Amino acid sequence: MNKSDSIIDSDKLNLILNICTPKESRKIKKRIDKLFNGLSKDSLKVVNLLSKYKSTGLENEHLDEYNIGNRKIVIIKNDKDILKAVNDIRNSKYIGFDTEQKPTFNRGERQNEISIIQIATSNHIYLFQMLFLKNIKPVTDIISDPDIRKIGFDLKNDNREFLKQFNIIPQNIYDLSIVIKKNFFHKNQIGVKSAVALFMDKKIIKSKKTVLSNWENENLTPNQIKYATEDATAPYDIYTYMLENFSMLLS
Repeated sequence: MNKSDSIIDSDKLNLILNICTPKESRKIKKRIDKLFNGLSKDSLKVVNLLSKYKSTGLENEHLDEYNIGNRKIVIIKNDKDILKAVNDIRNSKYIGFDTEQKPTFNRGERQNEISIIQIATSNHIYLFQMLFLKNIKPVTDIISDPDIRKIGFDLKNDNREFLKQFNIIPQNIYDLSIVIKKNFFHKNQIGVKSAVALFMDKKIIKSKKTVLSNWENENLTPNQIKYATEDATAPYDIYTYMLENFSMLLS
C-alpha cells in the first residue's frame, strides 16, 4: 500500500485513471506525487500511519505479543497499602486507567459494582480490589482529580458507574477510542487491540473466558491479573508513544 492509498480512495482513483487519457492520467499521478513531496516530516508520519490503519492486518498473528514491560504489579486489597500506592500515582501527570466488574448474564439483571480499578504508571500497575477496601476515598479522589489525566479506551460506562456507585464525576478523562476515531475520520471507534497493533506493532490477546470470569474473587487468577494489568498499561503506553511521535493527533 502506498502513501496515496491512506488518504485517497484508490478504487475511485483507478476508475478516474481508466476513464482519462494517458496524458491526463500522467498529470493526475504527478499532482499526487507533488502533494506528498510537499508534506512535512510530521505530516508524512501521519500519512504512513493512516496507510497502516487502512490495512487489513492490524491484528495479524505474526505480531509479537504485547506485555506490560518492567512494571511492578501491585494488588491492593487492604487499606494499609493504599496510601503508598496513591502517593506514587500522584507523581504522574497521566495514568492508564480501566475498571472491571463481575458480568451479568440475565436480561434486566442489575449491573454489579466496580470490583477492580486498574491504574498504570510508568513503573507500576496497581489493581485496587474495591470490594475489600474500607477507605476508598484516596482512590476515588484520584479519579475525580482534574490535574491527573486518566487515559483509557471506551470509558463511557466506567464514567457512569463512578457516578452511580461512588457519587463522583471522573475528571480529565481522555478516551483514546474517541480521539483516534475523530482524527482518523473513521465511522467506528477503535479498540485497544487494534490500537496496540497500529501504534506498537504488537498484538494483545483477550480471552472471552477471562472477560466473563468472576472479578469479585478475592484471589485473582493469573489470567485475570494479566488481562486487568494490560487493560491499563496499554492505553498508557499508546498515549506515551503518541506524545513522542504523533502529538499533533492528541487534540
